[in-house]
Amino acid sequence: FSGLTLKEVDRINNLIEQILLFSKPRAAVVADVELVSLLKSTLLLISSQVKERGIRIVERYPQKDIVIRGDEEKLKQAFLNVLMNGIEADDYGGLIDLGVEKYNNIVNISVKDNGCGMEKEIIGKIFEPFFTTKEKGTGLGLATVARIIEEHGGRISVSSVAGQGTTVSIDIP
Repeated sequence: FSGLTLKEVDRINNLIEQILLFSKPRAAVVADVELVSLLKSTLLLISSQVKERGIRIVERYPQKDIVIRGDEEKLKQAFLNVLMNGIEADDYGGLIDLGVEKYNNIVNISVKDNGCGMEKEIIGKIFEPFFTTKEKGTGLGLATVARIIEEHGGRISVSSVAGQGTTVSIDIP
């Protein structure tokens, strides 16, 4: 029971940390952020989960890096949450397409998976705090993502087809 107790204490600690992060976020540290470099470093953080699940990631970036103004750590957390959702939605051997495009003064980051997808009624709730469809989820991941993107003057949208996959589209000025 001691091993189980330690795991549950860690799980509760993680939940409390997420609640605190959501309810009292730290002040933004705004600076120039090299977006493609940030995305590549975020992918390194999840490389073991990607390898373990046999997921292939396709990266589509512009020829030269795009610099945006923002909080690098908060943006990394947002992209990490979105990518982890894609990984968790995919069965073994899935595919995640990560793309960056620039239109005028807007940068679009898209994350598309070929996982389980979602029903329309679920999509309408995914940014609500504490809403989750995951057995061990807290429901704070996408709520945190939405808040971070809004703090950066951006917009996030999700399109999904049950059984076919999900696309998360993030626009940042």
